[in-house]
This record gives sequence, C-alpha cells and structure tokens, in this order.
Amino acid sequence: MSNHGINTGEPKQFDLIKELLNFKHALINKPDKVSAEDNAYKIGVKLLPKIIRNILLQKNISNYWIFEGSVGRGTWSRTPWIAVYDERVTSRASDGFYIAFIVAENKESLFLMLMNSSSKHYNYTPYRLIESQIEKISDFNLGKIPKAELSCSGRGSGVDFEDSTLLWKKYSMDEFNLQNIEKDFLSISNYYFNLVNSLEKILPIDKPFKFNPFSSK
Repeated sequence: MSNHGINTGEPKQFDLIKELLNFKHALINKPDKVSAEDNAYKIGVKLLPKIIRNILLQKNISNYWIFEGSVGRGTWSRTPWIAVYDERVTSRASDGFYIAFIVAENKESLFLMLMNSSSKHYNYTPYRLIESQIEKISDFNLGKIPKAELSCSGRGSGVDFEDSTLLWKKYSMDEFNLQNIEKDFLSISNYYFNLVNSLEKILPIDKPFKFNPFSSK
C-alpha cells in the first residue's frame, strides 16, 4: 500500500487501519538511520499515538491515558511499538504494565497485547503482574507469545516482549485481517482500565522515573 502523505491535522478514528498499513510500508522502505523526517518515524512516533488517543477520548473510558510511539533511537528497532499507559501504573515502557501495539520483525504481523515491562531496568525491579491476575478476554490469547513469533530472528527487544506478554492477539498486516483492530483495542483498553482500578490500592505510589519526554497525554 503506497503512502499518500502524512496527515498533519487531527487524525480521525477511521484512519487507524490505513495508517497501520502506511506504517508497514514506511518501515519496509525506511533509510539506514532513524530520521525524524522519515515517514516511518512520523507515523509511528507522531501520528499513530494521536489516532489511538482520539479513539479512546471519543469513548471517554479514562482520564489517565498516556501514549508513546517508538521506532528506535539512533538505530531502527527490529520491533517498533506504540504503547498506551495508565499513569496510575506507569508513564514509560520500562516500568509497570501497559497495552502495546508491536510490529513483528518481519513487518508482516502486528501484535496487540497487555504486557509487563521487562524484568529489570537500572537496578530497579518494577511492579509486574503475575499470570493468575489476568483473565482471558474475547479471542485474545492468555500467556506469553511463543518464541520467535514476534522477534522472528530471536534477536533484539522482541525477545523480551514475547517473554513479558500477558494477553495478546496477532493480526496479519493487511486490510482484511486488521478490520477488528479498533474493536479489540477498545476491549483490551476497558479490561486494562478495570484491572488497574482493582489493583490501585496495592500499586506502588512512588515511581523512580517521574518524567518521560517521549510520551504525551
């Protein structure tokens, strides 16, 4: 699917599938180095988080959402992602648990998941959910993503993502197979919000990282 330019205005709800496919195309055709001028960066870091934000704001599920997109810094990530955080838990991918859209290393699949942060960062062990705290919802899979399903080569951060997943669903990156992505996202967002509500009294109040310059409300 060809990219017909980046929409610089407020994105509409129905743009999600189109821009996910544009993101795939841009990642396949990206330059050697990460550049803020490249379409893969503009879509993954700027546009998709806005589209996802607008979907949630229209449903008025929560006022706690924070959004972040990453395609890598300096070098391209093998598995770029867009994360949705509940700020009562975390505002960054290195802490707590959150929702993520992650593109597989081969760029042929997209994963929508609820996941823990990696097990340890900067000599700090973040709060992590255990499997018994998670319930299966609709047709999401419960538990970890099988090895190399996301990472493909078995290298890079995709390996940690596979091991940190709690609830997930895989989509082929084509218009037909992405048709339920928005409905599924709202389903897992409601689940995440209610899960945080149920755990709020036992979540750590003090977090070691107070500000994430890459995230936005």
